[in-house]
Amino acid sequence: MTSTSIELARRGEIVLRTSTEQDVPALVRVRDAVTHTFSGRPTPLTPALVALERGFPGRDPERDIPVVEADGVVIGAGNFYAAAPYSELFFGVSIDPALDDSLHRASTELLLEYAVRRCTERLDGMAQERGGRVVTDVFADDRRTAAVTRGLGWSVVGHAWEMAKDLSGEPVPSPEWPSDVTVARITPERVGAVNEVFAEAFLDHVGDMHVDVDMLAAIQRDDGFHHGASCLVSDSEGPVAALMGSIRSGIGHVDLVGVRRRARRRGLASAMLRHALGNLRADGVSWAVLEVDAESVTGATRVYESAGMVAVTTMDVWGLPLPGP
Repeated sequence: MTSTSIELARRGEIVLRTSTEQDVPALVRVRDAVTHTFSGRPTPLTPALVALERGFPGRDPERDIPVVEADGVVIGAGNFYAAAPYSELFFGVSIDPALDDSLHRASTELLLEYAVRRCTERLDGMAQERGGRVVTDVFADDRRTAAVTRGLGWSVVGHAWEMAKDLSGEPVPSPEWPSDVTVARITPERVGAVNEVFAEAFLDHVGDMHVDVDMLAAIQRDDGFHHGASCLVSDSEGPVAALMGSIRSGIGHVDLVGVRRRARRRGLASAMLRHALGNLRADGVSWAVLEVDAESVTGATRVYESAGMVAVTTMDVWGLPLPGP
């Protein structure tokens, strides 16, 4: 345990502790091992991105990103994400898949039990009245993590897909924008408008949006953020749609897509997606991915499929009700 970290829990020789800046490379290593094992691709996390996440406004980087350590080596990590009003709090869990069953099980238990404690601490009265819950995602093929999660009383509450497109083949068709809209780059001055678009667009999704204006501003400043693969769309009444994209570990990522309710069914999501994929391809990116709710009520999966994206990985979303007031 490092000199500045605090022990949060223990199982024999396995310790759950707060993280420090010195743990950043290990956090990336563990997440990369998980992602490679179950998707065949590198993690989008980079040391710079993890360092950025640690500094997100309102985050306690030590307690919101805990690590599991055995014999002085980091073998697992957690990551808390949520924005007010906290009706659904996401806590990501990554455990080195090379561990034996005993170590893997104990590490998973420590992190999931901590997730409940930490998320309960972050609840406010509104969330408890609304029946707040903690959620985590697990690769569908990760049977060991799923078994432990189920054993602790969690249940599957949804599914997510990682969808991908090979950009090395034919050019991406040009976007077809409605004649009454303007398309602008996302600049620091426009981040507030982008957040307003996402806040309304994600009202149709289960749970809360996990980002806020300060977090979006921090993402927009990150080196991985790709201006060409991002845009803010407005009509005569104001901003109506936005997309934020990035390039991480050589892969293009469509990170956030949203269209306000009054502007849906006009082809804006398809146009933004073509805009992003075309610019990623122009910058030499050969593979682009995004994550989407597999049961999306807004028809997002159909939009992505129409752009040639296919589901390549399934994540199960597990949930557990948090203690009431």
